[in-house]
Amino acid sequence: GLNWVEDHGRYLRGGIGYYVVIGVDYPSDDLSPREDAKAVYKHLFDENQLAGMGRLLISEEGKNVWGPPTRVEIMDAIEEAKKSATTRDYLVIYFSGNSAVNMLKDSNGEEITDSELEGWVRGFPGSVTLILDGHESQSFVDGGVLAQAFEKYDYTVLGGTLKNQESRLAQGKALSWFTYNLLAGILTRE
Repeated sequence: GLNWVEDHGRYLRGGIGYYVVIGVDYPSDDLSPREDAKAVYKHLFDENQLAGMGRLLISEEGKNVWGPPTRVEIMDAIEEAKKSATTRDYLVIYFSGNSAVNMLKDSNGEEITDSELEGWVRGFPGSVTLILDGHESQSFVDGGVLAQAFEKYDYTVLGGTLKNQESRLAQGKALSWFTYNLLAGILTRE
């Protein structure tokens, strides 16, 4: 489970990446968070040659699908990562789907609040990055009236929308605007 990198005769130990990629399709919309999640999983985990653990949570049977994106499955995937991680490791949670101020919705329509999600990741010994592609995703860190759970600790949060904004499909693309540009940045490093 270790990756050794040679650097002019020295060996460096790299951390292990834990990826929890979630795609919850909207009841009726042109957007397909499932396709967003599959594309992100492919580029962050499947094509990554580093050691890691990946969990793709979408409502679809097939290769690499760990289970439906229910709150229990999401919580279990995060808990599994916490069990074996060290301080050098990192956790990346990507969510594409229905969300609103300070909450995400799972595939059963149940709300997962920002403070609940933060409680699930609290205790992960390494760094945590939360990538949100949903409506009003800025609300997880905007410092508004409610306690912003992901402002409390040293988390990195990438939000696809501001307050009162909805996630949209990229023109001429099968992915949302945010996910399309996120992947373009990862692939081209621009």
